[in-house]
Amino acid sequence: LYKVGGFKWDLLACIPMDAIAFLAGFNSARSVSLLRLTRTVHFFRLPYNIQSTIDFCEEHGIRAKAGIWHCGRMVVFVLLMVHWCACMFYYIAFLQGLDSKFSWTAETILNQTSVPMSEKYSSCLYWSMYTITLVGYGNTTLQSNAEMIFSMFAMLIGTILCDAGITAILSSLIHQMDASAGQAQAWAQVITQYMRHRS
Repeated sequence: LYKVGGFKWDLLACIPMDAIAFLAGFNSARSVSLLRLTRTVHFFRLPYNIQSTIDFCEEHGIRAKAGIWHCGRMVVFVLLMVHWCACMFYYIAFLQGLDSKFSWTAETILNQTSVPMSEKYSSCLYWSMYTITLVGYGNTTLQSNAEMIFSMFAMLIGTILCDAGITAILSSLIHQMDASAGQAQAWAQVITQYMRHRS
């Protein structure tokens, strides 16, 4: 998809829609920040960039089995989805009001204006990581229906990417390694027997 219209996707992602809306007179930070979602069209470029990186590595002598490349792709997708879910989780709280009692931020330090954005991001990233990887520590207590619905969506993503994706690829990779090791061991036994027979 990127090869067909790569320039169009890049052009659309580079248009500062939030800045244009702010200059046009939209003063609502919630509405203006939502316009930044146009930058996510770079996602269409991600498979092309990953394949280009794999081709570059193989051209320079860095080779690996197909299963390892597939596992690397899945790890990149998991990390990307963790980042996006963290941003959306914070944005949902932002729409509801960070100091609202109906938001998970009511029990955290995120409703304070003096807290740097890096600390807010790390808190959301921590929630996103343990939700998508299905560890489920439950450190963050959800309050509103919007947060619960989005959490179910994040769990569904985690089920597809981590359980069905990475686990299946790792299982296939381990099976291939076991088969290769068994074949090598069988050849070694055959050669040993032949050498004993021929003295």
